[in-house]
Parts: sequence; C-alpha cells; structure tokens
Amino acid sequence: MSLEILRSVAKLNLCERCFQIYLSLIEPTAKEFLLAPLSDWGEIESNITWMTLKSKGVFKRENHIVVELDEEESGEGYSEIVDVDALRKIQQEWGFMKKARHLYEQGILKPFSFKLLIKLSKIRNKLHKYAYRFTEKEFELFSQAKPLFTSLGFAVLWAKDQNRLKRIVEDVDKQAEKLIAQIEES
Repeated sequence: MSLEILRSVAKLNLCERCFQIYLSLIEPTAKEFLLAPLSDWGEIESNITWMTLKSKGVFKRENHIVVELDEEESGEGYSEIVDVDALRKIQQEWGFMKKARHLYEQGILKPFSFKLLIKLSKIRNKLHKYAYRFTEKEFELFSQAKPLFTSLGFAVLWAKDQNRLKRIVEDVDKQAEKLIAQIEES
C-alpha cells in the first residue's frame, strides 16, 4: 500500500480533526516504516562503497569519508582528502556487485558475506518488477543485514589492529551464514 492510498483512505474515514492528527502523528511513522527497508539497503550499499574506496586507496587521509561527488562538482575542495579521479571512476564505472566482488577478492568479504550480498541484491532488485511488494521477511533481512555490514565497514575504515579486523571479518561471515540459512528456510 502506498502512502497516498493510506492518506486517501484516512481522509475518507476520519473526521477532519482526526485526519489532522493522522497527518501529524501517524503518517510520518507509516512513511518511515514503508521506506525503512530501502534505507537499510542504502546503508549496506554505502558501506560496500566505503570499503571499496578504502581498499582502492582513494582516501588520502584517515578519518575522512567521501562516498560520492555530484557530477557538477569539480572535486576541487576534496583533492586533499580523496583521489578525486579514482573516486569518480569508481562512482561512474563500478556497480554494486563489482564492488562486492572486489571486496571478496581482497578477502574483506568472506564467502558467506559475499553470498548474502548477492541474495540481498536479488531481493532488492525485485523492486523493478511490476507492482512487487517486499514481504515482511525480506524487510527483516535488510534490517538484520545492515548492522553486519555497518560494523564491517567501520572496522575496515578505522581498524588499526589487523588481527581485530580479521576477527570482525570472520564474525560477520558467521552471522551472514545464519542469515543465509534463514533465507533458504523460507
């Protein structure tokens, strides 16, 4: 159900005072709920991009993140922070799966983490099918996967201790294996 349909049903069935309450209190929560799974996926994609940029040596300074530049931006103000040409090349030429494969080949993603990203990407791509609606289980999977790749992303970006990074990579892979099992059960 779209937000517009929900709003029109509320308008038809509620008095004006209650409809105003709906608009101010209920609709913003409903909107957040409807968009949350895609927001979770967007954060997963951002983390994959961060890790790719880090592994490709795009960042010139520690503790600075630039994930993308608008096409109109010259990149001039960012040249001390990132390799602007490399950033643009990855931004324009590397799709999500190419970034994920690169991270897998670099050992940053282990087999189950990589397999989970493939499965999640296929679920996300169902969005392009006519009138497709994500299931509650699919929403839940995006929500459960987000913290895995967020923790991995932060570890890759800021870990000083390679042994700690290795443990996090392994832990994320174990959790990814559990999520894959959930996907395959359903």
